[in-house]
Amino acid sequence: MTSPHPDGAAVFAVLGELLARGEAVALATIVGQRGSTPREIGTKMLVRSNGAIVGTVGGGAAEAEVCRQAAVVLESGRSQLLTLDFNGTLEQPGLGICGGSVDVFIESWSSCPPQAAPGPEAVGGAAEVVRAAVGALEEGRPVTLATVIDAEGRWAAAAGARILFGDRGPVTAVTAPEELMAQAALATVGPRPGPTAGTWVRTLTAGDGAAQARVLVEPLRPPEALLIMGGGHIAQPLAAIATICGLAVTVVDDRPGLATPARFPTARAVTADAASFLAQRLPGAETHVVFVSRGPAQDMAGLRALLNSAAGGYVGLIGSERRVWSVLTALRAEGVPAEQLARVHGPVGLALGGTSPAEIALEIMAEMLGWRHQSTGQERSARLRRRLLSPVAPASG
Repeated sequence: MTSPHPDGAAVFAVLGELLARGEAVALATIVGQRGSTPREIGTKMLVRSNGAIVGTVGGGAAEAEVCRQAAVVLESGRSQLLTLDFNGTLEQPGLGICGGSVDVFIESWSSCPPQAAPGPEAVGGAAEVVRAAVGALEEGRPVTLATVIDAEGRWAAAAGARILFGDRGPVTAVTAPEELMAQAALATVGPRPGPTAGTWVRTLTAGDGAAQARVLVEPLRPPEALLIMGGGHIAQPLAAIATICGLAVTVVDDRPGLATPARFPTARAVTADAASFLAQRLPGAETHVVFVSRGPAQDMAGLRALLNSAAGGYVGLIGSERRVWSVLTALRAEGVPAEQLARVHGPVGLALGGTSPAEIALEIMAEMLGWRHQSTGQERSARLRRRLLSPVAPASG
């Protein structure tokens, strides 16, 4: 399951808060990637005027260089496309020795009003663009931000233009010619120039060839959601870990003493009205569900509702093999198709040997993460370990 980088929505939320306070901020986004690198395309980092950062583009010397260049961008107001090379050696590490390189687009955001603009499109400052983006994401509506990195010819004045495309029409900060707006709109929905589902850069050319612009296209989607059915001991660390991993968490338990915000401070919502929740607020396609409830009756009630809903995410069910099998076979006897029941990961989690609530929660999150990224969960160290233990080839000659 591939999705745009999860940091994007969270970074924009912080960006909106800083702009609302009148602070100018540099936003660094990885827009190109070659070979092995610390972070992937779409990764974002904010650099404030005092040097503080939100997010990371990889850490180390490379990130320090991004921060230095961000200070220059904040001072000049001019965006910059920076290439970071990670092809150093142990003797001369440079910015890193991962073996690849990335392109980082650094732009200055401020709440200053934009230039006046004719035309029907809504025009606002950077703060308005961010507010519109954050508002859409909070309402569950995906949007796409197109930023003109640089432009030539009659489009030259559009350099720095930001255009937010969504279901309520475009919002812009800095005017863009209608011709460029139309091409940028097509670029946000057209074929992507690579396998990534996230950010990319596209070169647009006017019909007569007399103008050209490079546009950064960033799909922004609401964070994926996790519905935790049950508010017991495992639910608490699971909610915390899932929030750190970028999921919007809701906890449901019919015991009012357990379903409290105080026990789940990182959750977006906590409710003790389980019956109404299942009847009226079934999860959508981007929602994952984990059952850590107190008994089979609660599991079966939740699974009946869930497997008949539009929920398309990961589904996990805690319990021993005997308990899980009893629940699944009982539902099968009720007529629930085996194909739907096969979606359930139960007993939930990877077999890592954990026994405490926190360890079990980590096992659950690890399995969910592997499902989201279509990964087998193989140890990263396995290939190098085999190389270390393999016989050394005899010298030739």
